[in-house]
Amino acid sequence: MSKIGASVPLEIHCEDKVFLLKRNSFEGKLFQKATLKQVLNEILQSFQNQINEPLSIIEKGLPDIEVGNLRIGKATYAEILQKLKEDYFFVLYFRPQYLYMGLPYLEYENTTPKILDFSKNVIDTQNLRFRKKEEVKIKVKVISILPNNERIEVETGDKEGELRTLYTQGEKNKDKLQAWASAQIDLLKYEGYTGNLLAFGVPFIQHSDSIKLIDPHYPQRGGVYVVDKVKVSYGVRGFRREIEIGKKIG
Repeated sequence: MSKIGASVPLEIHCEDKVFLLKRNSFEGKLFQKATLKQVLNEILQSFQNQINEPLSIIEKGLPDIEVGNLRIGKATYAEILQKLKEDYFFVLYFRPQYLYMGLPYLEYENTTPKILDFSKNVIDTQNLRFRKKEEVKIKVKVISILPNNERIEVETGDKEGELRTLYTQGEKNKDKLQAWASAQIDLLKYEGYTGNLLAFGVPFIQHSDSIKLIDPHYPQRGGVYVVDKVKVSYGVRGFRREIEIGKKIG
C-alpha cells in the first residue's frame, strides 16, 4: 500500500515490488564491453543482495547485443531500469512469483487463451478496429557506434514507412543488429484488431494474458491476442473489464 486517499469513497493506492526498486539504490559502475544481459544481470543481482531475498527472473527475447562502455551513475534501481527499457525497447515488470524481462508479448505465448465471444461475454466493441497488415508502414534503423566513432547501420521494413531508430554502442555483429531490428518490426506490424473492448468481469483477465477473440459475423477475423492493459470497474452496471488489445500472436 503506497497511499491512502482522503476522498469518499476511500481510495487505496497499491504497488507491487516496484516500490522496492524505488527505495533502493545502485552505487554506479562503468561497464566495459558488456552485453545488455550482463548489465541487467549485475544490476538485478545487486538489487537482490540489498533486499536480502531471492528473486526469480524469467527472461525471453532480450536483445543479444553489446552496449559497449556504459557508465551508470548512482540512482535508484527503478530509475536505472526505466532508462535501459527506454533505450533498448524491452519490458520489465513484476508478477507475484517472479520478475519478467524481455520482449513484450512473449511471457504467456504458450498458454491457453481466455475466450471472448462478441455475441456472449463482450459488451461493447465500438473502440475496436480491424486493420490490414499493409496499412501499417514502418521502418526500423539500428545504429551501433564503435569506440573509434565508426557507425554500423542496418535497416529493415517498409521503404516509405514511419522511421524508428535504435542506438547501441560497441556491437559489431550486423546479424545481431538485424535481429534486433526485425524483432521490433514483428512487434508493430500485423493484421488484426487494435483498440479496446468492454467485457464482463468473468473470465479473469490481466495484463499480458492471451485472449481469443471470436466474432460470429466475421469468423475470419478471429485470433489470439495479448492484453496490453486492463481497467476494472464495479458499480450499478455490474463488474466490467475494459481491455486494451495488443499484438496478435495466433
